[in-house]
Amino acid sequence: MTIHERHKIWLEGRGIDPALAEKFGIETTRDDHGYWLTVPYLEDGKVINRKFRQTTEKRHKMVSGAPLLLWNADCLRDPAVEKGQPVIITEGEWDALAAIQA
Repeated sequence: MTIHERHKIWLEGRGIDPALAEKFGIETTRDDHGYWLTVPYLEDGKVINRKFRQTTEKRHKMVSGAPLLLWNADCLRDPAVEKGQPVIITEGEWDALAAIQA
C-alpha cells in the first residue's frame, strides 16, 4: 500500500513532501485498530522493525520484541559521513524527514 490521502495531508501539514516519505519506505497500513502511518527501521538495508503512528490521535506502537535502533541509521555508513560530513540528529522520524527535505 502507498500513503493514504489522509496521511499525505497530515505529512504536508508538517511540511513534509509525501513523495520523500515514500522514498524512505513510509506507507499506510491497516489493522483492526485502523489506519497507521508505518515507518520502517532498517539495518544494512533490511527492515528489522516498524513504527506505527495514527494521525487522528498521537498513538504509537512498534513491533513487539523487534530490535530497537535509530531511524535512518544506515546513513551513518555513507562515505561522506565517514569523511566528516555533518550529521543532523533529531528527536523523531518526522523531524528527520523535515531536515532531509530542507
